[in-house]
Amino acid sequence: MFARSSPLLCGLLLACSASTADRPSASSTPAEPAPQRIAAEPISTDIEANVPVLPHGLTSFGSVEHEGILYVLGGYSGMPHAYSAKDQHGELLAYDATAPADRQWTVVGKVPPVQGAALVSHPRGLVRVGGMRALNPTMATQSELVSTDVVQRFDVAQGTWTNLPALPEGRSSHDAVVIDDILYVVGGWKLDHEATDGAWPAEMFALDLSKEDAQWSRTPTPFARRALAVATVGGRLYALGGMGSDRELSQRVEVYDPATEAWSRAPDFPGQGFGMAAVGAAGAVFASGADGVVHRLDAAVGTWGVASTMALPRFFHRLIASADGTVWALGGIRPSSSGARVRLAEPVAGERATEAITLRIPSPMPSKNRQGAAVLGDGVYFFGGNNSLGQHDFAAENFTADAFRFDLATLLWTDVADYPRARQTMSVATHMGEIYAFGGFGHDGEVARSHREVFVYAPQDDRWTGADGSLPAPGGRTQFGLASAEGQWWVFGGLDYDPSRAKGDQFRHEQPILSTSLTLAEDFGLSGASLTEPRRAFAGTTFGGKYVVVGGMKAGFALVDTCEAFDFAKASWAPFPCPESQRLSGHLVEVGEQLALIAGSSRGADGKLEPDATVEVYESSTGSWRTARAELTIPPKHLHALAWNGAALLLSAHNDAQMLDVVVLRSAALK
Repeated sequence: MFARSSPLLCGLLLACSASTADRPSASSTPAEPAPQRIAAEPISTDIEANVPVLPHGLTSFGSVEHEGILYVLGGYSGMPHAYSAKDQHGELLAYDATAPADRQWTVVGKVPPVQGAALVSHPRGLVRVGGMRALNPTMATQSELVSTDVVQRFDVAQGTWTNLPALPEGRSSHDAVVIDDILYVVGGWKLDHEATDGAWPAEMFALDLSKEDAQWSRTPTPFARRALAVATVGGRLYALGGMGSDRELSQRVEVYDPATEAWSRAPDFPGQGFGMAAVGAAGAVFASGADGVVHRLDAAVGTWGVASTMALPRFFHRLIASADGTVWALGGIRPSSSGARVRLAEPVAGERATEAITLRIPSPMPSKNRQGAAVLGDGVYFFGGNNSLGQHDFAAENFTADAFRFDLATLLWTDVADYPRARQTMSVATHMGEIYAFGGFGHDGEVARSHREVFVYAPQDDRWTGADGSLPAPGGRTQFGLASAEGQWWVFGGLDYDPSRAKGDQFRHEQPILSTSLTLAEDFGLSGASLTEPRRAFAGTTFGGKYVVVGGMKAGFALVDTCEAFDFAKASWAPFPCPESQRLSGHLVEVGEQLALIAGSSRGADGKLEPDATVEVYESSTGSWRTARAELTIPPKHLHALAWNGAALLLSAHNDAQMLDVVVLRSAALK
């Protein structure tokens, strides 16, 4: 649960009492401009994806599915605790979920900038309800925030807005649903620029959308909460979570039955309830908070269970149920001090939740393969690499030192400090929020060979430094396995290659296992253990307290056909089940209690090495491998596979189109 003093929590939708400078000042509320019709404007993008990607990051927006189209209205994209009209949005965006080939958002309507407006679907069109407007133009001016009472219907065929009866009073930080033509507006508060705080009403508004002369009614609620979520299933209304007028966060779930006009309790929401999202679908309520766990409340049984988890946890987002049964998580802000807003939508329930998420985006990197790569938080760091698509292009100019950060939430690139050497094929790990790159392959001015240095990147300083400890002299090492355990770094196998040595001694396949302290105060030394046979370019990772190795190559360019697990505490090897295919340059990634073997090359029927697009999964519960139904949609050669937020993150720039391919394989996609 978030601390009540958290800056991010306090900032989002005025979660904490504002200072005098942040509170609204007395001023007249400008009238809402008359709604206008606009020509539909497709939003061009150079991003390709198999899921919706918002044109910009948003929080606190309205969203709903209507006749197969996903809609998004308004929202906020500025600093979390500095609201201004400049960073509020008023576009009504549409995404045709029934035509994935189109895959673009279109601006189909506009309203004055607003955040926190509810958007619902009705047979007669979309209906927007309330929301908060910032009257101050920029965050440099004194905040002046007003909850609006505007209610309008959007005719999707005509592209026009029509005014409906205004709310009895302004409302924001609320939610709304439609049940049998009745629009229910639940929770929220009223911000008034003349007040020092918001009013917390304990009542629900209702309007019959089927009647032209309908008027709003008021019904008491057994709570006064805002930043809550509302959903409907089985003809009943569910109000989940939020924050109470006592500033305490709530996990309560109240249920309203329109037939009896009575409220009851359901089991408390098992997650984080502030800024959460919920939707009714397939006889259940799906809900998620900032921890990224999507919970499912079975309406018939009345019990909660876990439906799925997000790769990008978020809050102040929306859950939408599309016509094909998919539940989408849209928008929101990351629950971290970064305040990054999420552009990538995730399918969190339904058949599409078992699919891989794929993304293709322009890349600024000169390197096309064998970069160093690591993920810290939402950032993927790339450094060094080779700028050629050729397998053995090792001239000095083929090696690069350029480095970049790609943000998985915002989908933006940032230049970062160059790697200290023009180098490729380093072994990379993260520790204590920093990136460690060991050894690798690069040109020394005379020949391309393996190297021994270790460099450490501190993201807070954007600086690389050389570690005191290095791989053993005189040679270096590349294509080796790396792990941290028992307070030490461990190096497994690999190749010491130097073409300047005598013929027959250029390729040294190293079997002794090396280790040194995590501080890298000293060079690596012999651990006393060795590989049972030479092995390089293999798949390896720590799993269940042991280091598992699969596949790879040994002397004479022969593939290794054994699999083993190294016990760090005992410093000894034991056999490990082998997958169906023995791979060269594959990757092992832990996803939940599973190991996923991804990419690389294996021998085909003719005995030749071919890129392998299958994904094999080791289940610890059964102690055996199986082939997942998911196959790679990007070239398996020279990709990176990293563990990230309970998923396997695959990345490749190995193409001549200057693009980065991204694939997210969550546990559901490994069935």
